[in-house]
Amino acid sequence: MIKKVLLPLLLCAAAPAYAQAPAAPAQAATLDPAALALARGIVLKIVPDGTYSKMMKGPMDQMMNGMTSQMLNVPIKQFLAGTGVPEDRIAKLNNVTARDVMAILDPAFDQRMHITMTTMMGAMGDLLGKFEPQLREAMAEAYVHNFTLPQLTEIDHFFATPTGTAYAARMMTLMNDPSVQASMKELMPEIIRTMPAAAQKVQAATASLPKPKTYADLNAAERAQLAKLLGVDPAELEKAKKQ
Repeated sequence: MIKKVLLPLLLCAAAPAYAQAPAAPAQAATLDPAALALARGIVLKIVPDGTYSKMMKGPMDQMMNGMTSQMLNVPIKQFLAGTGVPEDRIAKLNNVTARDVMAILDPAFDQRMHITMTTMMGAMGDLLGKFEPQLREAMAEAYVHNFTLPQLTEIDHFFATPTGTAYAARMMTLMNDPSVQASMKELMPEIIRTMPAAAQKVQAATASLPKPKTYADLNAAERAQLAKLLGVDPAELEKAKKQ
């Protein structure tokens, strides 16, 4: 359950970068060259070299560590409400948290989680740093899609002013401000409370879909196809099924 919560959080943290995925080269060729050149200059002011690395390795890392720590202090029963686990079994958990359980299973859990989150954020920052030129190009194209040449000219003039320069330099990292981070941490309990209801909605929305097949449900052709996809001998799958 913890992993299912952390994954969306990590995706949210990386969302700005993924939302700016590079467009196909052919698309750029159809854009107004003058507008694209102006947009590239604007984006360079907003996303100078090292921006994504700073976002992921600095305050974002601290925020994710803080949110994860707070989540681990929430009673496990809040995660299980509405998941189909019998209410009497949930009640027996009282206010036990994931941290209470992990303190027994893994005495170094807090350190391990901190190192894991910091390392993951660092790796994400390194990855996004490598793709920063492509991301800037995609952002420039997005600016051309959404603003006219006169509008881009006005934006560029604004960014050339002292106030505009200061704004452009901080635009991408404003979400890392301590005030925003504190607000995000405060949202965590509410996010956790809404998860059971969201899970029920997903369950209801997918109720009409056929259930996923188990290995036992597959016919001989499907088992052979699966073995081929996995690059294993069909007999190995049969053996694993019986274990």
